[in-house]
Amino acid sequence: MNRLCQATVPLLFLALVGSPAVAQPEPSFDLSAAEAAEVLDAMAPTNAALVYYQIFLQPTDPRLIGARYFYEGEEIDEQTIEYAGMTPEEGKQVLIDAQDSIEKYIWAASLPECDFGLQYQDGWVMLLPHIQKLRDICRTLSADAYRLAADGEYDKAADRLEAIYNIGQQIKDDRVLISSMVSLAMAAYANSGVQYMVEHDQLTEQGRDRFITKLEAIQTDDPFNLLDSMVMENTISLGWIARELAEGRSAEQLMELLQDADNPAMTFRMDDKDNRNASRSIEKATLLQDAERMSEYYKQVVAFWNDPDAVTKLEALGAIAEIGGFGEIGRVLTSATSRVKQSELVFATDLDDTLDALYAYRPTAGTDDAKADDSDTVSPSTPAATDPASQR
Repeated sequence: MNRLCQATVPLLFLALVGSPAVAQPEPSFDLSAAEAAEVLDAMAPTNAALVYYQIFLQPTDPRLIGARYFYEGEEIDEQTIEYAGMTPEEGKQVLIDAQDSIEKYIWAASLPECDFGLQYQDGWVMLLPHIQKLRDICRTLSADAYRLAADGEYDKAADRLEAIYNIGQQIKDDRVLISSMVSLAMAAYANSGVQYMVEHDQLTEQGRDRFITKLEAIQTDDPFNLLDSMVMENTISLGWIARELAEGRSAEQLMELLQDADNPAMTFRMDDKDNRNASRSIEKATLLQDAERMSEYYKQVVAFWNDPDAVTKLEALGAIAEIGGFGEIGRVLTSATSRVKQSELVFATDLDDTLDALYAYRPTAGTDDAKADDSDTVSPSTPAATDPASQR
């Protein structure tokens, strides 16, 4: 064997079998305290969904709902206090007492994976129990960010807003439209907090740079997986209908579910009364044909999505769908993608504005002058007509 072959054989072997695996530390009686800590870190979950499910199972302080009233853009007056069921000072303390939970939210939001194990095979009756709970978590994170910013804890406030962006990016991987739209809404929600902190000089240089990095990463062609979600929604409907019919469910029963189910595919259905009276006396073969006609609608939506006049084209497609041009199923499920596109465009403008504000921002937060100015800042937890949160 020549020298070249002798040198190549070990390399080929490594390419085939891979490099030797690095041994992971294991629990042992022989570990030092520092080594034991490393073992625990190595064993920590990487799937955020598992952490969120554990969080959901724990009781949440019901007073958090009231405490958030003081940090959600409403002027603090007697009516706000009545709705909250507590004083602003009490609301602030509720958030302070919730720090262990909030730190857990932030950690879960930082994890690299988030698979909620959605049961796509359930089709139109698939459950999405995590969405509302994550929205509530984001509202709590936002409220705490405003509290901390008012108290001069700027980087901690930024941690909470960054976690909102992260949660939104996690749930977009659900691959259903409602999750993608909630992902978009969470990012817009965090944008408003970042803009507020810029306007009130509440970002440190580190905080500014973190947000620039985060928002530049979001600034992609499809930051919320909207296109992939439409492909998946179509697949869910097609596959589920075929399976349910094969297992003996009648076409009429499926049409009843189409009208009444609260599920991801229903999220953007039309609201008009005609949908409630849609014909349910449909044959199985016709139902399958309808589902396939709906696929043609989604194909055209994806083809038009990035065109300059996408909204106009999608509105025209929706008008065709509304009169049954893509079948009865398509008439109910597919008419509102123009509104989805419009929401994406509005967000893109908002994202550009937020980034422009960050690029232009020259932080003074954390300097002696800024700390002196902080003494004159009205905290959102103080009842006043000029509550900063109301200026968002």
